Amino acid sequence: MKTLTAVPFLALLLCADAAQAAKIRVPADFPTIQAAVNATSGHWDVIEVSQGTYLEAVTLANKDELTLQAKNGHKVIIHSEGAIPLSVTNSRNILLKGLRLEGATFDYGLNVMFSTDVLIQGCTVTGSGVDGIKAFLSDRVTIEDCTVKWVICDGIDVDGDNACVLGNTLQHIGWNGIVAVGTAHTIDGNTIKECGERGIWLGAGGAATGGALVVKNKIDGAWQDGIALDTGADAATILSNTILRVDDDGVDVASGATGNVLQQNKVSSTKGDGFEVHCLNGTFCKNKVKRAGDDGFWLAADAAYCTFLKNTITSSLSDGFQIACTNSAFVENTAKKNGGYDCFLSAGGLSNAYINNKFGTIAE
Repeated sequence: MKTLTAVPFLALLLCADAAQAAKIRVPADFPTIQAAVNATSGHWDVIEVSQGTYLEAVTLANKDELTLQAKNGHKVIIHSEGAIPLSVTNSRNILLKGLRLEGATFDYGLNVMFSTDVLIQGCTVTGSGVDGIKAFLSDRVTIEDCTVKWVICDGIDVDGDNACVLGNTLQHIGWNGIVAVGTAHTIDGNTIKECGERGIWLGAGGAATGGALVVKNKIDGAWQDGIALDTGADAATILSNTILRVDDDGVDVASGATGNVLQQNKVSSTKGDGFEVHCLNGTFCKNKVKRAGDDGFWLAADAAYCTFLKNTITSSLSDGFQIACTNSAFVENTAKKNGGYDCFLSAGGLSNAYINNKFGTIAE
């Protein structure tokens, strides 16, 4: 996936004084990657690593304007014995490209801390004992076209502002596929398969998470929810995602989450509800739910001031819409062929506005 916003610092790199930049080769110039890193001057130096397995734990600390990359077409493995294979700390304008990170049986595969403008591109992380890729209190971190698999905890975990998680593949993740805390994150075009908990989790643990864009991701197989918006997740746009085969709800929007827009998402074959909604001021438009194991939309009593427009629910095992929310509007929704009622209204649900909906069966 190509994106201009993902590489805010690379334009500067092209303008850098070529006379100042050094190209350092491993192992031709230095036998280890860490030795090459230690030798860099901070003027857009490039470390190019040739094919091989490097038994070391590499740390970029207090480094600026540095590229660390595998030589084109070469398979470069950084294999640590239990430690973090690659760490970036207190650094800025860093590019990491084409590296394979293994061996962190008790730690992160790749860890970025207190850093800014870091691009992680085309890297592979396997076998981590904690998270695959972790960005902690770091801004403008982009993780693009990477593969993360067979990790014990989260696949990708970002904590900061303006992270971009683009076009990655995550598989066999012990906990959550992608976790995001902070503001203005973009999570676009990722494929997430077989997670022990959630596919994507915004506002983990109730942490403030505002203005996220979650678009065109595919989640296939999670033991909890496909996409979860926790209490702190506000003003997110959840657009055109596909969610399949989850053991709980396709999308869960928690109480306290406010002002989120969920549009044109496709949810099918859940064991729980297609959408479980507890939020305030949410907008749900043109979503499609098929074969939910419980209700297509379960709208709890703590949800209010929401808008439901042109959503379609078919073949849910229980009700299409089960409505207990208040002060909300239902316009041109369709529910049919559901195992219970197409629309079940509790006492609270009677207070909402209903306009031009197509419900085959209704119960109050």
